[in-house]
Amino acid sequence: MNVDFSAMDGYEFEDYISNLFRRLGFEVEPTNYSNDGGVDLIATFNQPIFSGKYIIKGGFYAPRWLVRIAYYRCSIF
Repeated sequence: MNVDFSAMDGYEFEDYISNLFRRLGFEVEPTNYSNDGGVDLIATFNQPIFSGKYIIKGGFYAPRWLVRIAYYRCSIF
């Protein structure tokens, strides 16, 4: 599946990442599009080994449309 990130705005990109994590089996709680402290999604996974809450920050940057998704596992939330 080819995705043209350059055609997306920031909101569409956050929605895309949210849907991606849902397809991977996560329960996803989106945050506000702005004033979110840099957190785009809170994702929870309830399966062995990788269970827990994850804080997800996505972004894409000009000029090369570098895509970056950072995630952090939370032990306390």
